[in-house]
Amino acid sequence: MFRRDPDAGLERVETVIGRGATVNGTLNGTGTLRVDGKVEGQVVHRGDVVVGETGLIEAAIQARNITVAGEIRGSVEAEGKLELIAT
Repeated sequence: MFRRDPDAGLERVETVIGRGATVNGTLNGTGTLRVDGKVEGQVVHRGDVVVGETGLIEAAIQARNITVAGEIRGSVEAEGKLELIAT
């Protein structure tokens, strides 16, 4: 009856660039963005950005928090934290 939601308080991923997908241009948004594919251009995000193990971003990135398990080729600007994950 009073079970706690295990995901309560965690921000859910709202946008996913899937493995095998490529996005070209400027990507703007809010919430959490997960990149498992490829983004070329510019990322200006008011939320968090997660680059998965298969993700590649060839772009300048601006976001609140950025977590990287994949690869970034470009400038990175995080308002909060920048976290690098060993793969």
